Amino acid sequence: RKIDSLKGLKLQSLDHVLQETTLSPKALEMAKASIDYSSYTYREKYPFHHKKRTGEKSIISHDLEKDFYSYRKDLSYNNKDLTYFRPYYNYMKFHFGNLSYMSCVKDCEPSKYAKKNHLHFNSHTLTLIDSLVKEKHLKDNLYRNVAMDYLLKVRDNEKNNKIFLDEFLKLSANNKHIDEIKHLFERIKRVQPNSEIPHVMVYTTEDDEVSLKTIASSNKEVVFYLWTGTRNRRFDTTTARVAFLKTKYPQYTFVGINYNTDPARWRSMIESKGLDPATQFRSDDTKGLVEALVIEYPNKSIITKDGRIADAFADIYASF
Repeated sequence: RKIDSLKGLKLQSLDHVLQETTLSPKALEMAKASIDYSSYTYREKYPFHHKKRTGEKSIISHDLEKDFYSYRKDLSYNNKDLTYFRPYYNYMKFHFGNLSYMSCVKDCEPSKYAKKNHLHFNSHTLTLIDSLVKEKHLKDNLYRNVAMDYLLKVRDNEKNNKIFLDEFLKLSANNKHIDEIKHLFERIKRVQPNSEIPHVMVYTTEDDEVSLKTIASSNKEVVFYLWTGTRNRRFDTTTARVAFLKTKYPQYTFVGINYNTDPARWRSMIESKGLDPATQFRSDDTKGLVEALVIEYPNKSIITKDGRIADAFADIYASF
């Protein structure tokens, strides 16, 4: 009821606009699509949020109204004008995740279905996109979204990553994002558990150059955490979190790696927080650092033991 009520209010607002001015057909289509697809996205999300909030065991067994998904009969998977329109694209991402979950639970072997972090589920999603979407740019972008989600968030083993990549390449041979996905696969491959940490050079507060390998090898267990000086609030929360973790996990040496910050400002920030200069380093090659360490989110950390990677996708909040 609330979803439908919100949609109704937005449609009323659009009517008021149309009484006061004239929109071109394309502008009107986009205005209407922004309302429709935002509402549709809420509907796609709703059963999953309801399950999480209530502890319901299965979305499939929930008694949704028969017309709950009736809006799907009006969907277009091939609207070139909306391919890069955020409400439309966001809807398609949630829609295919929902379709994959529902169809997988109903039709696939129980041992295989339907978790977001499962190789089978993501391969299933690729197949659905292939069968329903014909508009090339939308298909390419949706394939990319599934691949990025799987490779970066699932953090699966190398064997499963390769199986997924092969499936991606089979279904999407002419995808404009192929080089990007292949490159990401290779980057992730280099930071699998028990691998050496990538050869990245950083600078001490005295401007001496040292490699991450040397730092990792010089300490039994290391947590490399990353920070940038572009946001003071994030720096404050990061340093506070690390200070807490140091007391809770004294076996680890916590090493800060800064990037994208002027060296003088970096030193000043270290001093302002009373951080140990011996455990603070900076990189002057942000692109190289991001590429080598697969930095895709701000709270990323890398845990090493005896000089080798234990977890290259740790999080200073979620992993401890």
